[in-house]
Amino acid sequence: MLMEGYLKKKLSLLKGYRDQWFVLTKDGYLKYYVEKPIEEDQKPKGQMLLLLSDMNEKSDHVSFKVKSANNNVFRLRAENREKRNAWIKAIIEAKTKLNNRMFKGFYDTGERLQINVDQENDDTGCDFDYTPELETVSEDGGAIETDISSLFKTPKK
Repeated sequence: MLMEGYLKKKLSLLKGYRDQWFVLTKDGYLKYYVEKPIEEDQKPKGQMLLLLSDMNEKSDHVSFKVKSANNNVFRLRAENREKRNAWIKAIIEAKTKLNNRMFKGFYDTGERLQINVDQENDDTGCDFDYTPELETVSEDGGAIETDISSLFKTPKK
């Protein structure tokens, strides 16, 4: 587990937001429970794989949205700006590590992960700025390949 805690999750237009216990796991899932799980193997109420997800922060400085590759959406609200930013940072780091594991260092995914905030057209003062720390060594200790074109070259016989 990378991070856990209460966030408010929007349930529907009529029901509004409710406190849910969220867990960000090492295997790249954002899971939520009605309340903090007592047992470690307790089934979550819902979960989202973050591998190909997008994230948007909202102008109120406490809300953000996470949208999965299959268009599942979690609309979330933290207690304050600092907690929201901590969750966003943790999710970005989890996505970066997951992408680097999935592609085994064949290309650097850190530069491609971003929070979708249009700074030129958004005068709301969103102030979150984060650049993920990039790994420079592969798991076997070798250099990480950053040019994927070498993967498609025909080996010499």
